[in-house]
Amino acid sequence: MSRALRLVFVLLAALIGGLLVAPPAQAAGTNTVSFHVTDPDGAPMAFTALIYVGGNGGGNSSETGDYTKTGIADGDYTFAVQSAVMDGYRLWYDGTATGSTTQPAPTHLAGGQTIDFTVQFPRLATLSGTVTTSDGDPVPNVGVGINRAGMSKSVQTDSSGRYDFGFMNSGAVKIYTGAVSGWVGAPTEIITIPASGALTKNLTLTRAGSIEGTLVNDADSAPVAGIEVTAWTKTTATYAGTAHTDAAGHFRIEGLGATDFVLRYHDSFGGSVRPMWWSGNQETYTGATAIAVAGGATTTHNERLIYPDPADYSHTLSGTVSDGAGAKLAGITITATNGTDAPAATTDRNGRWALSVADGSWRVRAEASAALQSAGATPPWYPQYYAAGATADTSADADQLSVSGGAAIDNLDLSLARSARLRIDVTTPAGDTVTPGWRLHTTGGTELPAPPTDVNGYPLLRPGSYKLLATGQAGGEVLLPRWYVAAASVDAATTVTVAAGDDPASAVSLASGLTLVTAPSTTGSARVGSVLSGNSGAWNLQTGTNYAFSWKRGSAAVGSAAAYKVVPADAGAVLTYAVTASNSAFGKSFSTTATKKVSIAKLASKTSLKAKALAGKKVRFTITVSGSGLAPQGTVTIRRGSVVVAKVKVVNGKATVTVKRQPRGSKTYRGTFNGSTQLLTSLSGKVRLRVR
Repeated sequence: MSRALRLVFVLLAALIGGLLVAPPAQAAGTNTVSFHVTDPDGAPMAFTALIYVGGNGGGNSSETGDYTKTGIADGDYTFAVQSAVMDGYRLWYDGTATGSTTQPAPTHLAGGQTIDFTVQFPRLATLSGTVTTSDGDPVPNVGVGINRAGMSKSVQTDSSGRYDFGFMNSGAVKIYTGAVSGWVGAPTEIITIPASGALTKNLTLTRAGSIEGTLVNDADSAPVAGIEVTAWTKTTATYAGTAHTDAAGHFRIEGLGATDFVLRYHDSFGGSVRPMWWSGNQETYTGATAIAVAGGATTTHNERLIYPDPADYSHTLSGTVSDGAGAKLAGITITATNGTDAPAATTDRNGRWALSVADGSWRVRAEASAALQSAGATPPWYPQYYAAGATADTSADADQLSVSGGAAIDNLDLSLARSARLRIDVTTPAGDTVTPGWRLHTTGGTELPAPPTDVNGYPLLRPGSYKLLATGQAGGEVLLPRWYVAAASVDAATTVTVAAGDDPASAVSLASGLTLVTAPSTTGSARVGSVLSGNSGAWNLQTGTNYAFSWKRGSAAVGSAAAYKVVPADAGAVLTYAVTASNSAFGKSFSTTATKKVSIAKLASKTSLKAKALAGKKVRFTITVSGSGLAPQGTVTIRRGSVVVAKVKVVNGKATVTVKRQPRGSKTYRGTFNGSTQLLTSLSGKVRLRVR
């Protein structure tokens, strides 16, 4: 064995023994312990040196067979060596050359003492052998394991089928093998390892056998699919294999040894009374019918499964569930409620169920169980309340069943129809998953009771035509509903027409708030005196959405309706039309505002110019500017021909200015109002006078 491999064994043994714990802190000292270890042939051997103080100890590994520990404080110690190569065999220092297999009294170290622990491990027994098939062929690369008091180790056979555990501690161990294709592992045996010598234990794999058969319902001889069949050895209750019955009720379990087995049946749709039982229709393992298996042979075990009638047991409510053709339905969850649900029952393979409820008034509901829905790809049965001779989709339509004195009410038989299902995946625009809700409507917009859903939250519908509003939450936030598929109102929503068994897939996206689809707009002339009319625009949800309107000139509010008459003060200004959409109809208040800018035309102005000649080549001008009742502000430019002679500020539509040094003679003047934020420019008439 290589030195590296020996070191691995040393480390493993130290870990198994829990010995690589740091020893308790000791004051530095001057004592020394030297370990020198050899194997049975006298060769240095890898080992772990153990030093104990009281009940605590620590280990140090050596690959060379030598280890020295210095600086040991004065005190009482026990020393040992242990080797994985020797199956964890341990020798204690007792002052002799052979060491002791039992822990001696502590050794006292003091005053720079040196302990020399030189020891040779004795030759322990070895364990080896071969693994063959029952035909005599060696089995390579199969695992052989041993277990001693819960501690296991294993080796693999070589190309000749040989295994070798090397040196072994004496005592009882369990030995076993793995299995290979077509062959069953050797059964677990207990063997005794002697103190010395070579123990050979040959192991034999036997040809694998099998059990197959068909399971049918005893009530109607129909094959029972989906049964989990598990094989266990009869004498040791050891698990041996599992199979499931197919659509024909057939199963097959392979890789079994030559012994007696019992079968355990687990039926997810076996009802509440007996979902699990044993071969021979037995309730317990000990009473189960044994099935003998021979090596290399197949044993056939067919069985008629008996499902006890739940109504034969103590109950207060019982009945059956079937489809429209009268076939009994298994895996249907039956719930009784009086405002609080009682513990539910599940129908068996014969569609039977029973419940025990307290005295009082109860309503009974039937729906496909989660297990039944998960097992099938088709839409589940449409949930139904019990109502004698009627269809009851809601609790309000159900019969109230009065239980009194514990007397049973039987023959509560329900008939379920196949649903249509809409596999609608609801997400946010970012693709986050939404926990959906559904509000069902007629095509005319009348709201119906909320539809039931399957285990994935998809809505279930009876055949017909509908419109659907999707609601939901994501991350605890209520989202804005959306009409299926992508509409803002019931009128625009897609009409969904379904038949029983339909299962279309689609998707809906729910936003976190109200958003514009089409921006609001206005009509009317943007002039003083005209009426501007605004609309609400189009939003992603119109159902339940209300609108508020406003008009502003700058920051000043001037209107609070959709329509607004433009006044002179608006001339030349930019009006802001705002629509605030709000919706509080779905458990959260949503609100968003959209705006539109409207530029109002300026008003026309009128400019009047009067002139008076004064002595000394002066001319006095009087200017008047008017405009639709406004008090114009701005400037007027006065020209003599093309020559500007004055610019004058107009205040409240009036201005006066005297101009000097005008050329003598007959002259013509004209004034131009330069306009303002509200008024357009205007030109006065010509004024002619003689300058003196």
